[in-house]
Amino acid sequence: MLASPIGGEITSNQAPDVAGEMKVLFESSYRKLLLMAQRILGDTDSAEDVIQDAFLLAWRGWLSFRGDSSRQTWVYGIAVNCALNRLRSNRRYGAVVSLDESRTLVAPSRDPSSEVVLDLDNAIKALPHRTRAVFVLRDVEGFSTEEVASRLGISAGTVKSQLFSARRALARTLGPELPQPGEKR
Repeated sequence: MLASPIGGEITSNQAPDVAGEMKVLFESSYRKLLLMAQRILGDTDSAEDVIQDAFLLAWRGWLSFRGDSSRQTWVYGIAVNCALNRLRSNRRYGAVVSLDESRTLVAPSRDPSSEVVLDLDNAIKALPHRTRAVFVLRDVEGFSTEEVASRLGISAGTVKSQLFSARRALARTLGPELPQPGEKR
């Protein structure tokens, strides 16, 4: 027996298959999950920790996976929950500040529109924790209002209110920075 996951034990016969599937899942999902966690948490180091935790939980629960969705959707849900749990923990015990503030969410580019992307990421980071989580889950990740409400443990009305606040704050912050339709920069 190689591991003792929550859903049962992975035998030595199963281990190569599980490890191979897990590797494929990791390689196909990591970057997207990391960006989602960075946007929710506003911190690269915490996001990396959260994604590591999510994959560890996925490994432990591999045999208990019910198949109601794809494994990628399943691990995505685990990662979102881990990020939200970290966000709640940070709020309860005080936010952890990264010592490496020079790290950014987007790779440097010569494209002038990359500055707008960095400004957007910084503006999202500046939102209050819950407002940021609502905005990222609803507008960036595309969850429905009901899904966001369920994941965050708040009402749909609160999601709508927080989303409105986030959009208004981002529009205020980025208004002059955003290119207008048809405008070339």
